[in-house]
Amino acid sequence: MIQQSFPDVTISPGWAVLYLPQFPNVTYTQAMVEDMYAIIKNVPQTVTFPVHALMAKNGWPHISWLLSQSPKFSLTLWQSQEKNPSVNDLLFVRDNTNPKRVYYDIYEPVLSQFKEAAKQRDRQRRFYPGGDLIDYFQPKYRDGLYIQWNTVTDRASLLSLLSDSASGMLIIPVGSGSAQPGVPVVDGSHPEFLLQDSLNLVLASPKPFGIYLRIQSQSQLEPSLHLLSSAYHSDLLYRPVWVNMALSHGAFQTQGYISGREFLHTVNQVFPYVTLAPSWPLEVLREGYNRAMVDDMEVLLKEVWQAVSLQVRAEPLGRSVEGQRRIREVQSRYSLTVETGIESGIDEEAGPQAIMANLSGSKDRSLFFYN
Repeated sequence: MIQQSFPDVTISPGWAVLYLPQFPNVTYTQAMVEDMYAIIKNVPQTVTFPVHALMAKNGWPHISWLLSQSPKFSLTLWQSQEKNPSVNDLLFVRDNTNPKRVYYDIYEPVLSQFKEAAKQRDRQRRFYPGGDLIDYFQPKYRDGLYIQWNTVTDRASLLSLLSDSASGMLIIPVGSGSAQPGVPVVDGSHPEFLLQDSLNLVLASPKPFGIYLRIQSQSQLEPSLHLLSSAYHSDLLYRPVWVNMALSHGAFQTQGYISGREFLHTVNQVFPYVTLAPSWPLEVLREGYNRAMVDDMEVLLKEVWQAVSLQVRAEPLGRSVEGQRRIREVQSRYSLTVETGIESGIDEEAGPQAIMANLSGSKDRSLFFYN
């Protein structure tokens, strides 16, 4: 009807949603957003999608996906009369997209408070935890090679990194505490350093640090995700978060490792706003990476909506021509994190550059770190 009667308009198609304070986590789902896109994708007009301001944060991965589908798309944040959004709700959307593509149908005094807060140059960015590392760190030449990675071993090492480093990803190996079984701790720390305490220190830092959880066992996955969820819903977690586990699935099915489907299910149920960083079990890498292993990992991850960075080890990758070829093929969809180090036999200076040349992927799709 619009196309026939008066096509020179901006279209504003919305969803029938109801925000209820007793159900604060109800939000826009992947299915809702994809259905909307199927309806609107071929219209010639510019489109602005009205989004309830109190529901935008939890639905952000899907809303931002919709926004990315066309430069003609924008958002209009609106509110109902029952409850005002917070300034932080509005800053979250502004900080994770182009401000020129967001409009605000928000009541006073929140709108004026938001405008004042947005002008503050020294405020900490309210970054979506599942967002892009390149966007967060803004490394030199937008090259992932310039992002610093450091491993946390105990409280002292974390305090040193937070004090002496300007920024970077903090790799936190997560194990089970002996004093309190079932409570996640920094694996190998003496005295035991609770994961909760390590997260508190990172979140309190004004510097741009990201969190990389290398979870050792299935029993620690859910408790670790609950800690992240609590921080996020308490308005504290605005840094990139990666969750790594070695998975068992298909051609790389290995006893003693969490199944790939169980890993994905747990993440989606407890705290899905992360980058997935799956790796292959060490036991299957003796002959390097092969096509079947990469194929089955791709099948496992086919339906996920989170960002994914495949974790590969430099030494087995370096002696696997077939593996390099197959991994190069999936780089268009996933970023790649290559774990290098002295024990891998790869020269620390030349290694990343050589691997980068062999994979020939886009620089901002490949990230490197050392053990």
